[in-house]
Amino acid sequence: MALLVCMTIAIAVLYPQSFFSPDSLLGNKWLDPLAAMVAPLALAGAVCLKVRRKYFRASVVDALVLVFAAYLVAQNVILGPTTLVTLKYVALGLGIYYLTTLLAVKGESLRKPLLYTVIGLTLLTCAYGLLEYALQKNVIFAALISQSVPEPLHGVHRIGSTLAHPVPFGAFLLQVAPFSGMLLVISRRWWKRLLALLTMSLAVLALFLSYSKGSWMVGGILVAGALLLIPRARSRKAAFPATIMLVIVIIALAAFWATVTREIDYRSYSSIEGREIAWRAAFAGIEQHPLGVGLFQGSTEMQNQLEPVWRAAWGRMLAVDNYYLDLPLEAGIAGFIIWIAMMIMIFREGISVARIRGPSRPWALMALVGITAICLNAFTVDAFLQWPNYLIFWMTAGILHGIAWSNNTSC
Repeated sequence: MALLVCMTIAIAVLYPQSFFSPDSLLGNKWLDPLAAMVAPLALAGAVCLKVRRKYFRASVVDALVLVFAAYLVAQNVILGPTTLVTLKYVALGLGIYYLTTLLAVKGESLRKPLLYTVIGLTLLTCAYGLLEYALQKNVIFAALISQSVPEPLHGVHRIGSTLAHPVPFGAFLLQVAPFSGMLLVISRRWWKRLLALLTMSLAVLALFLSYSKGSWMVGGILVAGALLLIPRARSRKAAFPATIMLVIVIIALAAFWATVTREIDYRSYSSIEGREIAWRAAFAGIEQHPLGVGLFQGSTEMQNQLEPVWRAAWGRMLAVDNYYLDLPLEAGIAGFIIWIAMMIMIFREGISVARIRGPSRPWALMALVGITAICLNAFTVDAFLQWPNYLIFWMTAGILHGIAWSNNTSC
């Protein structure tokens, strides 16, 4: 189970997919490596739930997750254009979620492969991101980036690493940051702590060089929240890594200050203007289609709502860049309400688990921070529609749910 989950997450992170282009990079949607994981994930999830049914503790969270999945499938079957993609979306999410839940409920030893996989992917993507910045070009995905991330003539290249886009990459780094913190907390060997600090340091630097201002703001909110919530008894233990992160940010600001100010001048206006136009179009689409237009159809519908002058001015398809507008546009108002109820119950479950003292508490806190990161980031990017962040969200939620099952605190 752990190997299957880890392979799927790795493919999602290393193989950028249809959140840029509807076409597979391999030229055939049936050759898409992530699509190949749908069947084994769905089958393994069903078999494990049947065989290990003694671990199953049905709850309100499970009911809402399954209702949301069923709603998406039914809605898209009726609307038609993206039924196969929706089935893939649902199967991958549910497969990751319940396999991870069953791994987490069995104990800490089965959670660690997931932890080390995410840390390894963080190191790999950060290393390539820094190389990309040095070369000022993403050699592997240059063609995709030229279509999806137009850059000013005098601007600097923003790193997107293997995710091939700076905004999803920034969201990814925020979402996986708690995993490095988790390794730092649970490790007793010096080299593992050093690995955790190295991963956190590279992630902070890579996030800085993504020039994703939305991710910067979310990162600042998370750091401020962490400083306020760290218990006094552990403040000394937390002070060292926090100091290292602060030093890295200060050094980066000093070294890249001219570039940062220039990038803000170049990009801030167009970024804000683009989102303002996109959000107005999304509101208009929601008003005209309260039942939704179908999963992954938000950007297409939004183009229909744009005034011709804006379509000509931008010369490319705009993303909604706000999941809280994208979801009601695609899944309808009913789907949005179900999703909000599901997320509230996931947070409630996480808070209840985080209050229980014991070896599972750091894992629950890690999961809560990761889920909070993607939920905050979703205000400026369609985070839940991007495969890497979407699957890591369900893996993190599965860890949380498994701990709740094992402690009989599932909501």
